[in-house]
Amino acid sequence: MSTEDQWSVLEKTLALRVQQVDSYSSKFFLVRVISKGALIILSAIVAAEKSFNFCGWQTTVSILAILVAVGTGADAWIRPAEKWRLSSSYTTQFEALHRKVQGLDHTDGASIAAAEKEFADIQNKWLKDTTY
Repeated sequence: MSTEDQWSVLEKTLALRVQQVDSYSSKFFLVRVISKGALIILSAIVAAEKSFNFCGWQTTVSILAILVAVGTGADAWIRPAEKWRLSSSYTTQFEALHRKVQGLDHTDGASIAAAEKEFADIQNKWLKDTTY
């Protein structure tokens, strides 16, 4: 493969990775906001029932209490807030490398190889940090 082809593949791969990681970041943010909001609302309902003793809500509140416990456990396991921050950080790193690659000489094999290694290093760290 020529160095220009090598550069082109790297540039396109980086552009795709930037979009993918940014999409993950957006999804983790959405999961974070929805899960935290739901847990706050559900736990407030459970607490209000204990304080105000809503008639006929015992079964419903018991189910909500279980949902709060399960939701809190899932949130602690999945860690959407942490994954959102990590994905945002890696989006920035991939974007910076993408801009760097766009400025490279298409015929400079050594610079392209160094950028490929940097891409592989960032990608490996990203995968390690964001998988369960």
